[in-house]
Amino acid sequence: MSKSLKDILLTKQNIEQIGKQIHKSFPKFNQKKFLSYVFDDEWREKELKERMTHVSKTIQQVINKPYIETINILLDVNERLSNNFINMIFPEFVSLYGIEYLDESMFALKQFTVNSSSEFAVRPFILKYGEDAMQYMYRWSKDDNYHVRRLASEGCRPMLPWSFRLNEFVKDPTPILPILDQLKEDPELYVQKSVANNLNDISKNHPNLVLHICSDWKQINNQATQFIVKRACRTLLKKGNQQALDIFGVGDIESVKVTNLIIHDKNIRIGSQFSFSFDIEDVSNNVSTKNENIKVKNKKVVIQSQDNIKQSKKVQSKQVKDSTIYESEDQSEENSNWDEDDENNDSQNDQEESENILRIEYQIDYLKSNGTHSSKVFMLKNQFKLPQKKITLEGYQKVQQLTTRKHYPGIHYLSIIVNGTEKARTQFNLLKEK
Repeated sequence: MSKSLKDILLTKQNIEQIGKQIHKSFPKFNQKKFLSYVFDDEWREKELKERMTHVSKTIQQVINKPYIETINILLDVNERLSNNFINMIFPEFVSLYGIEYLDESMFALKQFTVNSSSEFAVRPFILKYGEDAMQYMYRWSKDDNYHVRRLASEGCRPMLPWSFRLNEFVKDPTPILPILDQLKEDPELYVQKSVANNLNDISKNHPNLVLHICSDWKQINNQATQFIVKRACRTLLKKGNQQALDIFGVGDIESVKVTNLIIHDKNIRIGSQFSFSFDIEDVSNNVSTKNENIKVKNKKVVIQSQDNIKQSKKVQSKQVKDSTIYESEDQSEENSNWDEDDENNDSQNDQEESENILRIEYQIDYLKSNGTHSSKVFMLKNQFKLPQKKITLEGYQKVQQLTTRKHYPGIHYLSIIVNGTEKARTQFNLLKEK
């Protein structure tokens, strides 16, 4: 059985190193006592966040100094560290003990985020201090360090995964907008993804606001901005929002027909991989295309764990990866499954015939332990130029157990979605893992 995330990220070796570094900055720090307090009888039962909090509280217990003195010790430790998940215990310490010290704590969070991430720890300060905290974050959006700029956006996301909602920003995201505007052309992918995720959060309650912003930003001739706009609209696109589809020039679906959806093995075992295929055509010109049926080669999409990997002899796979382990992606809807624009690799003749530009996705309804189903949408083809001929598209899906998704034996469903509208649906049976 694979190790859980909490055992991978918070190892005894990592915690021992933290203790050694604290001892260098504060020689009275009792390393033996620290480790004995951390690895108590309840350690194994604690979840990831509980372990982080427990380690931070233990640091305070062993150092036993006022907050300002302790934070200066930890800031000195931070100078010798490199980027690692375990270092998130320092921002956690700030959120636990520094809430009454706005200036000192915001300075510390800025320093700590460079070697970890302060996105969770800064949120209690936004709740308590409101505009004063947001002024810090706006200044951070202009910082030279991209980790700090990313914190300016990620920390104020209205619905940051694994954290509490900032309900005032859910109701009115206006205070966030100057920060996002400042970052809309940021050259760092790590920052771009955060800005897009923030806008995607906002779109769930204020779709027209995000559509207005993205429509304006779409006119900016900047590759980073174009990436942000597309990623920011992903929820609206998945819902088939016509204004969002119009922004990206996605075409008409009334004339699009999907047939012959086949899962090549309908009894699939957990831990394996299955393939599926379907025919798609634009029936608006059936007279001239009758009896024409071509197979699209080298346009297969492989979904491996949580990443889309496009396999093509003509296009080299280009996979977007997070800059660090701390990037908080929405587990329910993205999980790094965002696909880059499909390059149009059809022949020149096909390009001339192509009239309909489509967003093609597939949805899997996963069986849950309580017998209900939970849907997950994956990108197959984005801005795909559909030739005026019937073509066959093929995809692959792995069904391995993940820390973010547990599979259960039973009936599952696969749907093909074109421009946000379901066009075909079938089912398959998932068997127990051998």
